[in-house]
Amino acid sequence: MGNAAPDLVTKEEMEARISLLSDEMDANDEENRAMQAEIDALYAKIDALG
Repeated sequence: MGNAAPDLVTKEEMEARISLLSDEMDANDEENRAMQAEIDALYAKIDALG
């Protein structure tokens, strides 16, 4: 998947693409929060080691 937008013609196609992209962004936000929580937990363990 490249950076070029698909060749969307109708308003409905563009709205469907927007919906898909928005859903993907939301999923990525959730993944990023989970990864950040793991990073924070690992730093806490490192700190606890002294």
